[in-house]
Amino acid sequence: MTHVFHTTSTLMQLSFTYFMFGLGVYIVSYGYLTFKIGFKQLIIYGNILFIVSTILIILTRNIHMLLILRLIQGLGAGSGSVSVATALVRTYYDVSLFKKIFSYVVAVGMLGSMIAPLFGGYIQHLFTWLGNFTFLLIFALPLVFITFLFFPEINNPTRTEGSYFKEFLKNLINKNFITNIIYSILIAAIMSAFTIAMPFLLQGYFAFTPVGYGWIIFLLELIISLAAYLNILILKRFTYESIIPASLFVSTLGVLTLLLASYFADDSVFSLIIPLAFILLGITILYLNFVSLAFESDGLFVVSAASIFGILQIVGNTVASSIMAVLSEESLIPYAWLTVSLFLIMLLLIFIFHRNYFIFKQRKIN
Repeated sequence: MTHVFHTTSTLMQLSFTYFMFGLGVYIVSYGYLTFKIGFKQLIIYGNILFIVSTILIILTRNIHMLLILRLIQGLGAGSGSVSVATALVRTYYDVSLFKKIFSYVVAVGMLGSMIAPLFGGYIQHLFTWLGNFTFLLIFALPLVFITFLFFPEINNPTRTEGSYFKEFLKNLINKNFITNIIYSILIAAIMSAFTIAMPFLLQGYFAFTPVGYGWIIFLLELIISLAAYLNILILKRFTYESIIPASLFVSTLGVLTLLLASYFADDSVFSLIIPLAFILLGITILYLNFVSLAFESDGLFVVSAASIFGILQIVGNTVASSIMAVLSEESLIPYAWLTVSLFLIMLLLIFIFHRNYFIFKQRKIN
């Protein structure tokens, strides 16, 4: 795409940042808009916006226009974001079922993430980048009609405009909610850096073809999906007091291995893949449990809480992707240090607010 748009790889990477910014704008406003027009209508409008912007991306050859259209595409894609899904699941199901259903949502979502790079690699190999955007368009078109015909009407518990903003502020000062959400946001930022870095590290630094890149990402995303299913299984037998410390240990092992490998074994792709396998396994389980703990908080208002969740997640992802966009692609070291830094910030905050998360207690659910 850099040749087609006569630009640099840095600007091309910024297209993802613009996309994430558009996603962020949607997330900032969707809670209030849901209050105004409802879940179903908002999802339909988002799908239409995504379709129109994708058509224009296919037609344009100007990098600045591409960046603007990617921002608009992000606005449309917000209707399928994790925070919207979280609000829907938490509104539709009670607390006891939320953590299980949310794990299923993430697991199924990861199936799409697994297939997309692999399938996208073959499409790009056969039809260039235009093929991928054309496929997104073909995939998005029927979603409008499916949502219109089959998506249920879900009532928003917020009744008045004033109550929505009061709920928003009350959620911000809910300590259990906001701290666990921040932990999950830092994990999402690590995953965002992973998403941004992999195409350039695997295809640029390690010289993999788009197809080879797709297979590697497929395997790594498979770990995320399996971790989500594993979380469902272990929640049946163990409490958070056992799951979180164990997951922190696995994640820490992966992060330290990545940092060491970036200095002493950066000529092998396995120095990247093996540590990432441990990191993704651990942080996926942590992410699911931190979000579940946040949304199980007493006195929580779901729609505004999900909006806060989405806003903070987009801020974290945008910062991480922007930093990744300007880091050197000639070594694994910058990516490794960004991952380590985000992880250490999370550990520091956990130490300040939830030291009990570090203490392993083998408690089983009878």
